[in-house]
Amino acid sequence: GGTGLVIKMKPGEFFAHKVQNYLTRIFNTDPACRTALLVLVASLLSPVTSVLAVIAGGIYLLCSRKRCKRLVSDKLNFFLWAFLILVLAVSLIHQNYIGVAATIFLGFCLIIMMQLRAVITRRFFEDLITAYLGYSVVAFLVAAIERLLHISDPMYRTCSTFLNPLYYAYFVTFAAIFCTYRLVVSPRSKAAHSLVLLLNICGMLFSGGRMPWIGMFAGTLIVLMLCRRYRLFIAFCIGFGMLAAIAFWFPDLEFLAALRLNSINSGYTVRIPYWTMAFDGFEQQPLLGHGMLGILNASIQQGDWLARFFETWDLGRLFADMKGAGFMLHAHNLLFDALYNFGIIGTLLLGFCILRYCSAMYRNFSYHSYNPMIALIVGIIVSILINGIVDAEIIGLQTSVFTILIFAMTGLREEQIYPEPPAQKPLRDLLRRSGKKQA
Repeated sequence: GGTGLVIKMKPGEFFAHKVQNYLTRIFNTDPACRTALLVLVASLLSPVTSVLAVIAGGIYLLCSRKRCKRLVSDKLNFFLWAFLILVLAVSLIHQNYIGVAATIFLGFCLIIMMQLRAVITRRFFEDLITAYLGYSVVAFLVAAIERLLHISDPMYRTCSTFLNPLYYAYFVTFAAIFCTYRLVVSPRSKAAHSLVLLLNICGMLFSGGRMPWIGMFAGTLIVLMLCRRYRLFIAFCIGFGMLAAIAFWFPDLEFLAALRLNSINSGYTVRIPYWTMAFDGFEQQPLLGHGMLGILNASIQQGDWLARFFETWDLGRLFADMKGAGFMLHAHNLLFDALYNFGIIGTLLLGFCILRYCSAMYRNFSYHSYNPMIALIVGIIVSILINGIVDAEIIGLQTSVFTILIFAMTGLREEQIYPEPPAQKPLRDLLRRSGKKQA
């Protein structure tokens, strides 16, 4: 018999082969999956690309009658449409035109999410996570370069490709939870995901976020605990404990300066006026609220700095006037912001929608507490709620998009959760086998 033909692939060629297989698999999926992936990547690049991609993707998915039927095929979607119509009507009643635009943007996000939720499979969801983690490495490199450019200022907080440092920290929180999930379900790539997790922890340091640390710790530990990976759970607890001890005993270290550990109390007490204003506004309209982004609309109406901007077109003066006029984007608390914007009726309706989506996924699985997918969604929800105590990062042109898309995973069913397929044989192995057959 012959020895066969053996071709050795260089690391670059092997990586290119993997990327080619990934792209081929993506472009052979449902249009809703391809659109969702492109929108996810575009939303992470910048706020402008996020808006354009969401609108274009939503319009594209509405061009097919078959795909339009998916928007009403699931009874759970009717509750979200009812919520959206209610918020849009309230925004119009209060002449909250920024809220109207934001509600329309949210509607396009929900169109993409509903389309994706109807066709999502385990394989594509894993591809979605791969794209998310791959971009997290790119975002870290951008944050590292940004930090080096401001190395003379130890208090500088990096934004990477996001509008705000806290939005980047929110993105990193999800990336860390995804890395933990991959450590559970893909032990063969443990080294790669551990490296990505380490890079995102460094990115969290660069961002200077404080509450996102707690959200990240809680989310990752919940995933490990529900998946019964107790050794990894103990290892993570030790690692997080060491980081907390260093921050507690040596708060003046230069690489911890951006966390502003010496002013934690003042950093949280400064939010009390925001909460008071939100609660006062909620008392004025307790049932239906003020519409989407109601606090932003109220802060605009209280100042004339916007009119001055159109006279001078001085962007620096605009930001200075906004700060001096008490400009507020949200209430810095997820519950207060929801009550101010949506009132009791809208908040309960939104909570009911989220609960029904998550419970539908929970019922679709037999091994509830042990299944990694259930653990992942629980970890994500807990991290969102923890971050929502003192901020509302979920309200953003970038952060809201990938949060909504991630919740499309609630459409997964147990029959779609199949074991990971065997790794594709490299080209050299295929050629070797064909050579042996010829011999």
